[in-house]
Amino acid sequence: MTDKYSLSLILDAICSMDSILLKNSISDYGIYFELHKEKFVDKMEIMFELLKSQGNTHFHRYKGNCEGKICNNYECSGYIFVSNYTREYFNFILETSDLEAIECTRCHAFSTDHYLPNLGAEIELKIYDDEKYNFTPDEKYLQTKDTIKSATEQLGKLSVPYLSKDNMIFWVEKYSYIFDDIDFIMDLYNYSSYKSFGDLFYTIEDTKKLFDLESDIALALSKLESYSSDQYDDWYASCQYLLRQFADFNLYFKNSEGSYSIKYKQYIFDPGDFKYIITYSETAKYLFSLK
Repeated sequence: MTDKYSLSLILDAICSMDSILLKNSISDYGIYFELHKEKFVDKMEIMFELLKSQGNTHFHRYKGNCEGKICNNYECSGYIFVSNYTREYFNFILETSDLEAIECTRCHAFSTDHYLPNLGAEIELKIYDDEKYNFTPDEKYLQTKDTIKSATEQLGKLSVPYLSKDNMIFWVEKYSYIFDDIDFIMDLYNYSSYKSFGDLFYTIEDTKKLFDLESDIALALSKLESYSSDQYDDWYASCQYLLRQFADFNLYFKNSEGSYSIKYKQYIFDPGDFKYIITYSETAKYLFSLK
């Protein structure tokens, strides 16, 4: 290997959780976890930042090899990386040439002679099919992407100045026949281009389903107004199912870098914490006032 693509630099970059050093240390022509360089570095950076947020500062690394006798990488060497605080880990087999790193591959039969007690969870880099270096889109994939684009654009128009209740219902009913399809649901787990839209669609759809409970929750809210503070426990007990369905639903539409998303938060109510019930009441009344 040349100095630029030295194995020691790659290992140091991973162990120090330094995505910039990693980017500068690996070849533009290598394949890493079935990904081209840029996508691989992006995935690693996300992993590094998540681990740092949990109190980790670096990885410990240990050399080992593949013991899968029916694996193409049998007896190939690699490394296991263990985070210093949460003890989460991942491994890879590293194939190299005289010039540069060629391929990093996750190993399902990795073994090391080092004693590694109290390991945490194995870290998984989620790789979608359409992110892989050898992905070739078929006609169905391209058609679905076009449909997602059209649906997203229409949602953007319907969301000016805000996504109203009526527009939400209209949009879900228009596209539910496509995105409730079992094939699409399965593809959400396989294609990166589908996932963000899938999350968006099902969030809006779940919100729409709550409108079916409108009359029930309206009745519950009307009862709340007549209750004194020392009767909140009784009110909560009688409305618990509805509260767990609706929860504290804060909803807004956001356009960021051309992508659309809905964010919301839900609380499981504590009958002793009345501020959430009051917040819920105000939020629900506002939601039902949208026209």
